[in-house]
Amino acid sequence: MIEIKDLYFDYKWKGETIRALDGVNLQIDKGESVAIIGANGSGKTTLARCINGLLRPTSGEVKVDGLSTKRSEDIWQIRRKVGMIFQNPDDQIVSATVEREVAFGLENLGMLPSVMRSRVEEILARFDLEGYRFHHPHRLSGGEKQRLAIASVLAMFPEYLILDEPTSLLDPMGRREMMQILKELHTEDGVTTVHITQYPQEALQAYRLIVMAEGRVVMDDTPAGIFSNPDPLRGLGLEGPGAPSWMPIQQGREIVAMSDVKRERSSKIATGGLSYVYDRGMPTERKALTNVDLEIKEEMLLALIGPTGSGKTTLVQHFNGLLRPTTGWVEVDGQRLWQKGIDLKKVRRKIGLAFQFPEFQLFEESIFKDVAFGLRNLGVPEERIDQRVNWALNLVGLTPEKFGSRSPLTLSEGEKRRAAIAGVVAMRPEVLILDEPTVGLDPEGVKCIVDILIRLNSGGTTVIIISHDMDLVARLCGEIIVLDEGRVIKVGTPEGVFSQPEVLRSMRLDLPGADENAINQSPAVETHPVKER
Repeated sequence: MIEIKDLYFDYKWKGETIRALDGVNLQIDKGESVAIIGANGSGKTTLARCINGLLRPTSGEVKVDGLSTKRSEDIWQIRRKVGMIFQNPDDQIVSATVEREVAFGLENLGMLPSVMRSRVEEILARFDLEGYRFHHPHRLSGGEKQRLAIASVLAMFPEYLILDEPTSLLDPMGRREMMQILKELHTEDGVTTVHITQYPQEALQAYRLIVMAEGRVVMDDTPAGIFSNPDPLRGLGLEGPGAPSWMPIQQGREIVAMSDVKRERSSKIATGGLSYVYDRGMPTERKALTNVDLEIKEEMLLALIGPTGSGKTTLVQHFNGLLRPTTGWVEVDGQRLWQKGIDLKKVRRKIGLAFQFPEFQLFEESIFKDVAFGLRNLGVPEERIDQRVNWALNLVGLTPEKFGSRSPLTLSEGEKRRAAIAGVVAMRPEVLILDEPTVGLDPEGVKCIVDILIRLNSGGTTVIIISHDMDLVARLCGEIIVLDEGRVIKVGTPEGVFSQPEVLRSMRLDLPGADENAINQSPAVETHPVKER
């Protein structure tokens, strides 16, 4: 049993106190399946880290089967019982190969080598990681890393499993597979699961739903009980299950393959025969891109979609010269990158990239300084920097008065993502590339990002997003590029791409609205009584 009594937690930064948890009282019995939802900054992740002792309460107490996180001698046993899956898998991957990562925790538990080998084989197969056995984890895609992080924790037979948005980086099929695994762990293995999620469809799979706001538990009932009355949720900036009807359908502009038409002066980014190989000449050699031919025209709003590991992130990192092609070429405004005399710094000023993990580009001591950093590198006059920073922070919904002086370390994952986008947008690039821009964002945060992208695109900015959210892609983007195994499979309008569901499903993708359609078909949507507490 997990017992949480009068739990308070404060983050402190340069004399400033930020209250993350404000008197939380909860009891989670063994064998329960619990989901937690809430707006960004509501305290969900802080609560999770308090449960397994990563954070110690400012006041109050957390107990797991009678063991208290206040007692240092209890922490080791608590962490053996409580497995934790972080939102960013890089936060918990430590080994040099995938196989060693799965074995790492088992070694720390003192498991016999023969038993450990058998368990590693079982887990690698269960999570479709056998083909990556000897790969370095940091060479994997974001979704593959997430699968590895989940696999490594589950290998250790935890009694309680806390998952902080574990499916946010997975493709649609991977999300469903993950939810099926959670269901099996709960119903067949008896693991108590606490699942933090921004997906209402996933929250429906739990037997109990907890809603948090401003560090407090504000609702605690069955999912059916909470979602049956959407008005209180909307008041908290949340939504119930179903496709987001608030996003407008955008009329797209044309994108065509280089092989189909002659080059035009309106071309913004073009590639020809672009191929890229990781670890070339080594046993772990992996081809990420193969003969990619594309032309992206100015002022487009387009999406790159494809299954986990299909090469999407690798492709966009070529657009601003972060990666150099193994073979083939990339052009920006008709200038071929990597040729003698090309100034890559000028190219990177034109093309802004917000990474999949915002922590990779947040490093200053305050949010204001972080957003201002790129502007200073561009030589923007100091008298204009304050104006540009304030504009960018307001644009992403992080008001300078509230967030400007805060450390990036004190932000929630969703707030970090918006801060990272602000840092890129402040430089006003001609092309804005966002890798999974809505991952970890609450509905209000998603609306904010969508509004930003539409406004920037309407003002002439070329916008490219990578996303596994087919509803977002269908309603926001005018053109779609589909990648699979490093190759361009299809380029077209949303209507054209989504008119071939069998092709998409063969690539672990889905049609828009698939989650909504699955709600009524899922056997896990049955309701279970919540015990009196």
